[in-house]
Amino acid sequence: MRHMLRLRTIGSALALTLLFSSAALGQGKFEITPMVGVSTAGGVDIETEAAGRQSFSVGSGFTWGGTLGYYLSRYVQFEIEYARQNSSFSRDFDLDPEIPESIGLGVDQILGNFVFQTNLAGGTFSPFFLVGAGAAIFTPDNSELPSDLELDSATRFQWGIGGGLKVFVSSRVGFRFQGRYRPTNVGSQLEIWCGIWTCGLVEATQYLNSGEFLGGVIIRI
Repeated sequence: MRHMLRLRTIGSALALTLLFSSAALGQGKFEITPMVGVSTAGGVDIETEAAGRQSFSVGSGFTWGGTLGYYLSRYVQFEIEYARQNSSFSRDFDLDPEIPESIGLGVDQILGNFVFQTNLAGGTFSPFFLVGAGAAIFTPDNSELPSDLELDSATRFQWGIGGGLKVFVSSRVGFRFQGRYRPTNVGSQLEIWCGIWTCGLVEATQYLNSGEFLGGVIIRI
């Protein structure tokens, strides 16, 4: 229920953005880009005094979604992105004898990106660089678990950096290809850090490191 409410809120925000920016429609300032591709696997090692080193990973999987972008200037674009990754969660430590070592996992990503691009060959080719941040929502497939051991979804901060190429076949239609490094903050733990004179405990952020390769069709309106 909370997951559906989040998606409805995002949908309402997109609708309001279009409503209050209607004067820009028809001038090619908006880009709608449905995309598909693949997300790579990522893993995290966590070490505790009681259990030692433990590892868990999110598998690679088919990814689909899209972006709604608005040109702030000729070379700068702000976009809202939604992507859904069909994946799996696996671990090398015991949670409960009835919980399998690997279960299905859906990852919803909601990001705001700044896209910096240039135009080549009269605007036919547009190499671009993007950076953004937002949230990743991890939703386990509880159909694989006993009813009394269902796992809750979790929302974590995510950021990304990458680049790619846009190829336009007309003033309104083109193709977009991109690759991106996409780390997700999954928590923190204390680690020992040593300087020149002394050592001490510091809180180190733990990241689930993964990437993506996506392509899609651009429609300018």
